[in-house]
Amino acid sequence: MAPAPKPPAEFDQPDAATTEEWLDFKGIYSTWLETATDEEIVAEMVAIPVEGRPLSPSEAWRFHQCELRRRRPATKTSAKKPKE
Repeated sequence: MAPAPKPPAEFDQPDAATTEEWLDFKGIYSTWLETATDEEIVAEMVAIPVEGRPLSPSEAWRFHQCELRRRRPATKTSAKKPKE
């Protein structure tokens, strides 16, 4: 079980990430979602919100991506066409 990648610093933090760093993170996170188990995705969704405050844009995006992935089955094996 691989943990979810950690996002770069938000825009309101002193060491805020660049746009390029966010785009790199988006690719890494998307790759993680494709290989994550349902249990890992649910654990990530539980860990994202911080009680008592609204989601940041990054948290909202990650939660939404997890929800989209959770709703579709994992694609670990590809379906093969029967031979004629």
